Amino acid sequence: MHRPFSQLDWWEQRNVEVDSKAQSYRRLLESTGRSAASNPRFFHEPVSLFIDGVKSSKLDQAHIMELVSLPAFGTYWSSKDRLSKQSICEVDWMSPARAMKALPANLQRWTPKHISGMTGVGKFLAIWNRSAKSSCPRCSFCPVEDHLHVPRCSAPTAAAEWSKRHLAFRTWMQTQQTAPEIEAFLFVYLKTVRQPSLGVPTVRAWSRHPHLFQSAISSQATLGAQGLLEGLVSPNWRHLQALHFSYIGSKKSANLWACRLIQQLIRIGHYMWKDRNRLAHSEDSSWYTARKREIDIGIREQFAMGLMDIPPRSHYLFRDSRETVLNKSLEDHQHWLRLVSHERAINRRSLARQRQMIFDLA
Repeated sequence: MHRPFSQLDWWEQRNVEVDSKAQSYRRLLESTGRSAASNPRFFHEPVSLFIDGVKSSKLDQAHIMELVSLPAFGTYWSSKDRLSKQSICEVDWMSPARAMKALPANLQRWTPKHISGMTGVGKFLAIWNRSAKSSCPRCSFCPVEDHLHVPRCSAPTAAAEWSKRHLAFRTWMQTQQTAPEIEAFLFVYLKTVRQPSLGVPTVRAWSRHPHLFQSAISSQATLGAQGLLEGLVSPNWRHLQALHFSYIGSKKSANLWACRLIQQLIRIGHYMWKDRNRLAHSEDSSWYTARKREIDIGIREQFAMGLMDIPPRSHYLFRDSRETVLNKSLEDHQHWLRLVSHERAINRRSLARQRQMIFDLA
């Protein structure tokens, strides 16, 4: 029951006065466009952390790590022409972080390697001396296969796999009650990964929030179709989907929807990678045949040198005969050849250093 100020005791009157001053200060902040009061450093505080001029009330390690690493990350990718400084600001960074944590361990390892390009494509197999050829194992049109070629390969198997995964992506969006305008744009824009001549599509889809929809399209366009395939999406899609869920009366989370959307996009790239490897490691593949022939020559050369410069701890590698080793799988061939070459090279360097020491003492 409300009582007049004069009927309140001393403590109650002071409480009313404090509330009144707090409300006046809040109105002052709002009039100047601020949403929170400053939190100055207290005289007894040994250390205070300020972020953008605002003192942090707790140590949020994840947020601090993001603030420290993201500028360096942006500078690095800008220097590689991977992302511009403008496009970095257009990425919904919260959703990929959540999506990566929920992916299986193998996809968590594969995704950063493939996005950076440092993966087992022809280009790097040649650089790492694991293959004499750097061409694509699926088609004859790419002399130097890199990670960007994998989803764009023109081989019939690659085209069929892409079509299958592209249609499955649309089905997933429909089952997740994706806003029709989002579904229409993302489905068409993803096509430009393999058909860049299409450019940024003009989707004739009606939206209840046309300005936000157009803003999302412009934002996504700065990230490119390859960025979309790698899970770099505009935060405007999440905001637009939240409004759609609200309109249809769904209690689903737009944050979770965005997380799963990114996972679906990453999986498309992974399926294309698996299709590439399936053909590359097929015994009917010309790439497989050439690679096996190359490794077999290396194995014969190692057996011809015998145990020379092989340390005693590695003599077990020569317990099997040459023919026994040659009859093993290509993967076992590569593993054996890599081990023997590594052990012989290390021991040779060690012996060379010992000879140099003896020469210096003589």
